[in-house]
Amino acid sequence: MREIKFKAWDKKYKKMYHGGDIRIALAFPDEDIEFMQYTGLKDKNGKEGYHHSLIKHEFRNQGNPIEIIWDDGSWKGRYCGSRFSGFALNQWEMSQAEIIGNLYDNPELSRG
Repeated sequence: MREIKFKAWDKKYKKMYHGGDIRIALAFPDEDIEFMQYTGLKDKNGKEGYHHSLIKHEFRNQGNPIEIIWDDGSWKGRYCGSRFSGFALNQWEMSQAEIIGNLYDNPELSRG
């Protein structure tokens, strides 16, 4: 069974809450808070993947970062800037990838 963990992005103050700090975001929920769930998957360096993490994949990149998304009941990788729903992400796929940021802390990466 995977660990259930979250990070939270405060859109208003441009701040990421991790670990125990997420209680602050939970205490004052509003439309300015975006929660990011842990996927249970780690990249080739052991870094944890979360919803909206951006990855560079050893074989699949095609020059664009890949965003981790939840789609149709599973975690998937979607090429940034693409409407394609993506490919299934599992631990083998993540072992070929490196997390390079996330959609909120690094929006410039999502533009390719």
